[in-house]
Amino acid sequence: MTEYICMIILSVSFGGNCLDTHCQGYLCCSDLCDITKDNPTSPLNETFEPLNEKFEQCCMRASQKTWSGKEKELLIEYIGVLGKSIVVDPDKFNDSNVYKIEHIGGIMTAIPSNVCDWDRDTLLEVFLQQVHEFVKYWRYIVQIDFSFNKLRKVESLNCLQKLYQLDPSHNKITHFKNTTINQLAHLRHLDLSFNEIMSMDPACISQPTQNVFYANFGKNKLPVVDVTNAFSVNPFCHINYTSNLIDKFVNEFGFTLDANKTYGPGFVSFNFNNFRTFPDFQSLLGLSNLAELGQLVSFGFDFRGIQLDCDCYLEPFLSMVQELKAFLWRDYFNVACANPPSLQGVKVPNLDPYDLVCTLERDADCPQECTCIDRPSTNTLFVNCTNLKTLPEFLPNSTLSRSISLKLSNNDIQILSNKPYLYKVTFLDLSNNLLEQVNDDAIAVLENATLHISNNVRLTQLPQRVQHRNHCITYMEGLHLTYGCQELWIENWLKVKKCDTEKLFKCTIPDLGIKEAREFSC
Repeated sequence: MTEYICMIILSVSFGGNCLDTHCQGYLCCSDLCDITKDNPTSPLNETFEPLNEKFEQCCMRASQKTWSGKEKELLIEYIGVLGKSIVVDPDKFNDSNVYKIEHIGGIMTAIPSNVCDWDRDTLLEVFLQQVHEFVKYWRYIVQIDFSFNKLRKVESLNCLQKLYQLDPSHNKITHFKNTTINQLAHLRHLDLSFNEIMSMDPACISQPTQNVFYANFGKNKLPVVDVTNAFSVNPFCHINYTSNLIDKFVNEFGFTLDANKTYGPGFVSFNFNNFRTFPDFQSLLGLSNLAELGQLVSFGFDFRGIQLDCDCYLEPFLSMVQELKAFLWRDYFNVACANPPSLQGVKVPNLDPYDLVCTLERDADCPQECTCIDRPSTNTLFVNCTNLKTLPEFLPNSTLSRSISLKLSNNDIQILSNKPYLYKVTFLDLSNNLLEQVNDDAIAVLENATLHISNNVRLTQLPQRVQHRNHCITYMEGLHLTYGCQELWIENWLKVKKCDTEKLFKCTIPDLGIKEAREFSC
């Protein structure tokens, strides 16, 4: 017996037509795929209720199944006082029937023992006949509703090859495995809401063999969600993670986007979770740049109801879509900032990327004597340090900014030496220190950086490699350097270019006394 399911696939971002190629293999109809043409925005309104009735009908109610309303009901028989059960049929098996199991508000603590042969309890020997006879039903069960029971786990249901709808909501399930429904190619509706799920395996609903259109994990206790449980290469309608404890995404399998694949479309709700920081998708997905996220452009993600910190992690994504934000940031993503106080209440689409910063702490390798502020809009990590006698040994390694602006003025630093982070420094202020030595390798690394070494009264020599620097971005006011006539490179260096505002040193020349740098000549 072959059954057919007619389901509409929606593009929730652009409201585009559902291509016939999307429908192939997913048992869906292509003639009604224009239903979002007049309303390509969110399927949810500000109260998180359905906004587009046609979307709701498509994704949740309008599955036209040839067997709809013809399901024959099977019954549950308890075989133990602790909620153990089996499924029974008061009539004879008929392979022209499709079957459903509905047992709502019971005391079941596990899936019935004769479903998919998961239970190895020796006490089942008493019911061996019922167990063996039920095997022939597996291929004809299309709907299961075990809501409002006491289920604590769900073992593999992959024997139920025609299962279309599974509802174990309002139970006590704590973990969901990626082997429970991974072979159920016909499963479209999954409801695990109102359980106690604290963990999920990666790829629970996104394996190539799966075509789940609607999955509800709302009202659970999930602290994290794997990216493979948030989007799929296959189209889907709605995945709901509303009202969990989720504060971050993880990527346990190291999933990366395939440039040759189109993902989705689909709509995912993360309302009322514990997200504080916008996900760093570039690091999370191993992207070379955020533009690669364009492969997910047909997805909708709803983050309303979260206490968002509008910080540096939001900036790269906001900047990427700056020209398109009025289009991409639809109503369902109209999130307001909760922090910092200066941005509280500001809607994300109205943010200035310059204001999105992170203050890094010691756990991010910011030295105790320093403040470290990452401002990705300028591609710069700004570091300001006090009470130092040496250059910092380490600085934060920002994943969002390539350059470092390092302000070390008014310290007691004596030597400018090379450090592992120095190649990132584009601005270094060492004015008003106790510099006595500038190392050649440090000057080499800083060749293109703006360098302030003014007012270091103990500094009397600079390495000859300085001549390779642009002296217009080398501030040396207040220095008294001692050079003889053999250092003609100084005269040649200063002749290369004259700057509008020069901050040059003075030279102490034997037998000639103190002269301004440009007066150096022998």
